[in-house]
Amino acid sequence: MICDFLIKNPGLQSLGKEVQDWTVVVSAFTLGLGAVSLLVLHGRKISRKESGWYNSIVLIVAMLVIAFRGVVYGLSDDVYLFLFDNMLEPLSAAVYASLAFYVTSASYRAFRVKNLEAGVLLAAGLIVLLAKAPIGDNISPYLPQISDWILNVPNVAAQRGIIISAAVGVMSTALRTIAGLERRYLGN
Repeated sequence: MICDFLIKNPGLQSLGKEVQDWTVVVSAFTLGLGAVSLLVLHGRKISRKESGWYNSIVLIVAMLVIAFRGVVYGLSDDVYLFLFDNMLEPLSAAVYASLAFYVTSASYRAFRVKNLEAGVLLAAGLIVLLAKAPIGDNISPYLPQISDWILNVPNVAAQRGIIISAAVGVMSTALRTIAGLERRYLGN
């Protein structure tokens, strides 16, 4: 996929298209495996009446009802939309709200200037924040240009490194699972 992105070659492009098609198939099986794993783990928790077993019942029933309504009646079904709007969206909002505290804590730790790298990070953060604020153009006409360069050059390079690292991690975990070396998804 990386070679297809970087090198324009008809053979690589057809291979990249094939890999993308297989990714969709593997993702569908992964979703099925995740659902089965969820049912097995929480079914075991319910049968043993471990702490919080009643939450597992709610989780399984909600998953099955939403999946059934979405697959059988479509995504525009009134019941499906009601469940999505009143169950999944509030849960997503709660997760994002709790993540705000972690981001604030991480930002505080990251922006403490203890060395040169932390100072550069703080300076880049301040430049981007000031440039994106309404007063940014009044401070300096060059501030938005510098901010755009920071966001488009070093930031994009770091994002690509993170994405490539995550992809390698996913591939290694997938290979360990396929080889039978990774069994945590079974609850063991």
